[in-house]
Amino acid sequence: MKDSQMDFVCPAPVAAARAGGSPLVALESTLISHGLPHPENIEVARGAEAAVRAAGAEPATTAVVDGRPHVGLEADVMERLATASGVEKAVAAQPSGRAVGRRHAPRRSARQRCRQP
Repeated sequence: MKDSQMDFVCPAPVAAARAGGSPLVALESTLISHGLPHPENIEVARGAEAAVRAAGAEPATTAVVDGRPHVGLEADVMERLATASGVEKAVAAQPSGRAVGRRHAPRRSARQRCRQP
């Protein structure tokens, strides 16, 4: 789903949680792309998302993929980040990666720009 206020991708479960006022927990994709080697990175990311769901909230792992900010990752997108080489860290000066059109794992300052006001 494309959010009408910003050009970011929001998968159906995250969009439903936002629309319904359900709790969302932002998770960083840096762990997937930079923190751990594959396959541990994807296993830890999936485990973190499962723990959030078990606690009654919807996980929203953030990343910039192909120049578009994602708030919540589909399984295939998470797998791409987990196995891709050359994933850069997004920074506040370039939160969407549009200038280079690459995949990014956002830092907190970049994520804050994607927050709902």
